[in-house]
Amino acid sequence: MNILFLAHRLPYPPHKGDTLRSFNIIKHLAKEHRISLLCPVFSEKESKNMAGLAPYCDDIEVVNVGGWRSKLRLGAALLSGKSLTVAHFYSSKLPGMVKTKLAREKFDMIMTYSSSMTEYVKDIKGIPRVADFCDVDSEKWRQCARWSKPPLSLIYRLEAKRLRRYETETAACFDYLTFISKQEKEIFSSFASHPAIEVIPNGVDSEYFQPQLSGTVQQVTPGAREPKAEYDSNSLVFTGVMDYFPNVDGVIYFVKEVFPLIKRQLPRAKFLVVGSSPARSIKALAKIDGVTVTGYVPDIRPYLVNSALACVPLRMARGVQNKILEAVACGTPVVATSNAFEGLEAIPVRLADTPRQFAREVVKIMTDRKLRAKLSIEGQKMVRAKYNWDTILKNLDRIISKIEAGGAKNFTH
Repeated sequence: MNILFLAHRLPYPPHKGDTLRSFNIIKHLAKEHRISLLCPVFSEKESKNMAGLAPYCDDIEVVNVGGWRSKLRLGAALLSGKSLTVAHFYSSKLPGMVKTKLAREKFDMIMTYSSSMTEYVKDIKGIPRVADFCDVDSEKWRQCARWSKPPLSLIYRLEAKRLRRYETETAACFDYLTFISKQEKEIFSSFASHPAIEVIPNGVDSEYFQPQLSGTVQQVTPGAREPKAEYDSNSLVFTGVMDYFPNVDGVIYFVKEVFPLIKRQLPRAKFLVVGSSPARSIKALAKIDGVTVTGYVPDIRPYLVNSALACVPLRMARGVQNKILEAVACGTPVVATSNAFEGLEAIPVRLADTPRQFAREVVKIMTDRKLRAKLSIEGQKMVRAKYNWDTILKNLDRIISKIEAGGAKNFTH
């Protein structure tokens, strides 16, 4: 099939949740289909990353939406009643680019990644359209409003309302919708209806995220014992983009309310905050004894492998947390909130929703090597069996098979 793919960000490098998903979808589709990609970028530097997609896309076109244009769009959207999320990724050039593409080539399917891209093809007739909403973004803003103070809480609440209206309207124009988890599907179905919704969870590259030390990869085999690779039994780690509000909120919550409880029992405990673009409030945490803020690192795997466990204390979370899958694939046990774990299944992650519960689970794993080894091995086996991308994306293959069997005549709306 010839597929036109629209993404709200350039899907390369695949270092963040949204680009990880869109990149692996494109990589998977490229095995059997021809891909033409259209997407906005936010800088000329970002556009140079197109080369990384060349092995998977026959054609790539981008449009710069960054700089002063972005601020102008957000201001106009706030006053006009439009969604800020949609405005952030909007380009007045993209409709023309889509129209030109469709005039020049015959496409068998159009796929959009994130709700922000749906408006560019919602009125196209005669071509099957699949919208990967991934998360219900309006619910994310509703959660942000709950944990924020005015005036931000008011803006977030307004954005949740506007975006929910937009999601409802544009989703009705698509033949198939996909979501990252059954929970996201249920949330969407609570305020909108659609006859064809599929769940496609996130996966993890288990060949890349493996237990390793000094370049030696520790393979997990049936009956395996505790991995030989040593780790720092005093070290806890959090990974993520550190100007993203849910990550900022979660890390501050952990450092202020959970970490002191851990330090009382384990005075040598240390907490590593690993991720790019740390907000000012995150940088300030580095003044606290035992807390390190790394900023950008080229490879998060050594931090995961060398830590006793990964902490995912998110109070607001949507979809599937890649940071959990990556840590578990590396053999690093995880303690997480129920919100952060929502959307995942069968992985032996310890859940804790109060500071005392969280501290208790962390201390338990840090002081019991046998328990840590058990969680490590069981977790790796489950991730490799259930969360590899080729297995997960079979649901998308089934959608494509239905489209191929039905033909364009069934997709005229």
